[in-house]
Amino acid sequence: MIEPWDRLASEAGGDYRIFRVRRDRSRSRASGGVGLFSVIEAPDWVNVWAVTDDGRVVLIRQFRHGTRDVSLEIPGGAVDPGEAPEAAARRELAEETGYTAARWTHLGTVAPNPAIQANRCHTFLAAGARPTGTTNLGPGEEIEVVLATAAEVRERVRSGEIDHALVVAALWYWDHASVPAETRAPARSGLVGVDHVQLAMPAGGEDRARAFYGALLGMDEVPKPAELASRGGCWFTAPGVALHLGVEGDFRAARKAHPGLLVADVDALAQRLASAGVVPRWDDAIPGTRRFFVDDPFGNRLELIAAR
Repeated sequence: MIEPWDRLASEAGGDYRIFRVRRDRSRSRASGGVGLFSVIEAPDWVNVWAVTDDGRVVLIRQFRHGTRDVSLEIPGGAVDPGEAPEAAARRELAEETGYTAARWTHLGTVAPNPAIQANRCHTFLAAGARPTGTTNLGPGEEIEVVLATAAEVRERVRSGEIDHALVVAALWYWDHASVPAETRAPARSGLVGVDHVQLAMPAGGEDRARAFYGALLGMDEVPKPAELASRGGCWFTAPGVALHLGVEGDFRAARKAHPGLLVADVDALAQRLASAGVVPRWDDAIPGTRRFFVDDPFGNRLELIAAR
């Protein structure tokens, strides 16, 4: 079995603004051999597969200095320090194209080049994308927005017109993603997805909500719109999930109605919750489904389900 190498020492190399170089001295656990390895440290990146209501993909065309060629891609960029990947994806889509979208889903994360890079690239689906503003390009950015169907994107990959590896990875995620069919082709009703799930909480419970949904469940808090902030409450997101907690004057906990949240490692989450004094209630009523229930700090019922 291949084991990780032990890092014996590390020293900083050059700092080139968008990335830094680190030099590691590492030893193989199997052979004992020691080697020197250069690692590129860069911020995580995001890619946005933005789809309009009529099913077209929002692409961008720009000149790339590495290949010395004009490249056809999807919007994306670097995650700023302290910024959540989804927030970065929303920002990059708006800045590069002027488009925004209300429905966001995390499609997947890849390692761009694990041999020499330490960062990750997160791909998000932005469904119902539409132009709502002007672009906000940085110095050195010249971008043309191009719309194409998914079939046209696939053909451009086959022809080599699109050869950006991370764009090809995003196309694979789109083709294999478990997203509602309505997202791919709008349904007769016009409904295309769930924007968020709303739960109630008592006044003054924001800190308890942050401790549970943020610290324990690992969700990211997003600012409420200025028009709603004075009402209290908190909004949280995770890949593919938006959960809004609103203050209710005559608060009563939801004991039956509840959100069912998919979890990558449901056992690890159950252990983390139990260690914090939140007791999971396991349930095996559905064959082949590993799940448990817990109550949030206000008594609202939550269902946590192992993702398949």
